[in-house]
Amino acid sequence: IGRRAGTVDGFNYSDANKAAGAGDLIWTEEVLFKYLEAPMVFMPRTKMAFPGLKDEQDRRDIIAYLKKFSNL
Repeated sequence: IGRRAGTVDGFNYSDANKAAGAGDLIWTEEVLFKYLEAPMVFMPRTKMAFPGLKDEQDRRDIIAYLKKFSNL
């Protein structure tokens, strides 16, 4: 949370993820909430083979967990 998409050194990001970061996509709580619902719809051509989480509380719980590891 708080990081520009596709910018962790050494990770093999999809071109879609790198392009999103080059286009100033920052992983905010709001953006993650949308992304986690349907990653392949939010970011077409991503390598993320995860269908997403339809339940809003599940997405909130994942984001709360990720926040533990962010600098925010």
